[in-house]
Amino acid sequence: MAFWASGRRFLKYRHIRLSKRIVILCEGETDVLAVNHFIRRQWENDGLKSIGLHADNLQAKLEEVFVKVPLYLKNPKVIAVFTLIDLHKMNRFIQGPYSSIEENIQKARNWLKNQFSSDILAKFYPHLSVHEVEAWILAEGISLEKRLKTSISIENNAEEIDDQNPPKSRMNSIFHKCGKREGFKEIRDGTPLFQSLDFHKVYQKCPYFRHFYDELKETGTTAL
Repeated sequence: MAFWASGRRFLKYRHIRLSKRIVILCEGETDVLAVNHFIRRQWENDGLKSIGLHADNLQAKLEEVFVKVPLYLKNPKVIAVFTLIDLHKMNRFIQGPYSSIEENIQKARNWLKNQFSSDILAKFYPHLSVHEVEAWILAEGISLEKRLKTSISIENNAEEIDDQNPPKSRMNSIFHKCGKREGFKEIRDGTPLFQSLDFHKVYQKCPYFRHFYDELKETGTTAL
């Protein structure tokens, strides 16, 4: 029995090593949850299961992007590296007090891309969640209502709300108002929420997410 279990693990990891895949460098644990439980579900529905998605947690160390991108791209099975970094956290590097969302996104992408040579840029796709991935939960709304067993105000422009009150803070406020003294917990609450999110509602309401997924899907489809 132990040999059989060991053999199954070997086949699993052998498959991971041999399959083509796209790496997504994630800001933190919540972004990893979003990839594994929300994006991957639609990815497989779109017929892209043969192209692996590997979410790597940067643990908020954004400068790790500059180390990990070239390392991953040395592997011939890695067809591309994407980022999924919170625009909210990028104010350490790029945001000014009067900048628009579009300007800040472009500054962030330039900051990320300017560190690399042209051969790496051909396979590097820097994207940002605006302002955090929790915006997708607030935009969809239905899963959050079911989780809290109450009606909430669904945000049709969740990605555009002022960065001074980012999505995670708004989620915390909603949980507190609903009697959840501990507030919103990324793992405990984020996991079932991302598992149940309606992809098409998020895709329709969140244009920056839509751009991210469209480019991700196009990259995967081209590699089939």
